[in-house]
Amino acid sequence: MSILNVWPGGINAMVAATDKESFVYGDFHDYYYPAGRMILKVAKPLGGYFYTPSFALLLHFFTPESYGDAIILWGVFQHLWIILLFIIPGIYLAARSGKKLYFYLYILLTLLCFPLYHNLKWGQLSVMIVFCTIFALILHERRQYWLAAISLATATLAKYYPATFIIYFIIRRDTSFIGKFTVVMLIMGLLLPATVFGFATTGEFYRLLHAELDYARDWVIYDMNSQFFPHVVLRMAGMEAEATARGILAIAGMLICLMVFYKIHKATMTGKNDSMFSASAVFLLFPLMINTSWPHYFVYMPFCITLLLQECRNRRQKWILMIITAMQSLLIFSLTDYQTFSGSGTLLAANMLLLYLWFDAQKTSPGSGCYNQNPEVSCK
Repeated sequence: MSILNVWPGGINAMVAATDKESFVYGDFHDYYYPAGRMILKVAKPLGGYFYTPSFALLLHFFTPESYGDAIILWGVFQHLWIILLFIIPGIYLAARSGKKLYFYLYILLTLLCFPLYHNLKWGQLSVMIVFCTIFALILHERRQYWLAAISLATATLAKYYPATFIIYFIIRRDTSFIGKFTVVMLIMGLLLPATVFGFATTGEFYRLLHAELDYARDWVIYDMNSQFFPHVVLRMAGMEAEATARGILAIAGMLICLMVFYKIHKATMTGKNDSMFSASAVFLLFPLMINTSWPHYFVYMPFCITLLLQECRNRRQKWILMIITAMQSLLIFSLTDYQTFSGSGTLLAANMLLLYLWFDAQKTSPGSGCYNQNPEVSCK
């Protein structure tokens, strides 16, 4: 709750300002708490619950009978992941460049990042998911493959979309890591819940969950918070959300994804592959692939901004990064309201500018597979 109180006017003002009215940790109140309380009694996903049975079992430990106690536990959970998101990627970015400045810059950017506060307002999981994904990439660079697989699987079992990073490993032809990830997913995502519920009930849970996800494809189109590329374009153009228009825009988004994957493939084949720089582009593809793409998903942006800053080679690129930094920050949000900020796709626009810079940096940066990108330090 301490971070929420940083907002002028405190928690209540922050909750009222950043989105539609709700309780503090609104999604925890509406979905996570009921799911955690019910999972051992009724092994079925509740309406609006889009998460795995493994995550529901984890929620059980954060949902005592007293809701007041549950809020305290969930606050500890949220703050733990925020601390980890500050420290570990910050240390990595400083070590990667050989400059401590990037540690402090990354923390500052994260503190000013609007998606962080949106995550806190709803009590959501994006901070945990982004940290676990970045940590998996760091561990993979350091050849800690099993730990990397566990970290990526943890993110994937909270919400499915981090599994898109497997495409990156497919492009790299890293069959060993893909195998390890598959094993961990089977153990954590299937065998663990099956031990508690049985295989038949676990399978039925996933079937009902798939039905919930299908239903979400309909209503999420009309939610202004969705930063999914087709949704934002349709809103801004004032067009009806008919299937044909959505399909054309989705195909356009997929073509951009294919261009990114081709660039990663080309860098891998030529040996000019900076693994973290290449993999970071997958974050930037989320609003082109994930049809919800809520504002809190974009909490990866400070990491990507700092990473791209290390690759910038000219003043134009740095000016664009400054604009992106402002667009994803509280500074711009405070000048508007959430209907304008989210409805106009501000975070999507910032994300697409970052993706443009990623392509541009490919032309000016030679790249490397080394963990330490400081040219004065050898990579052994």
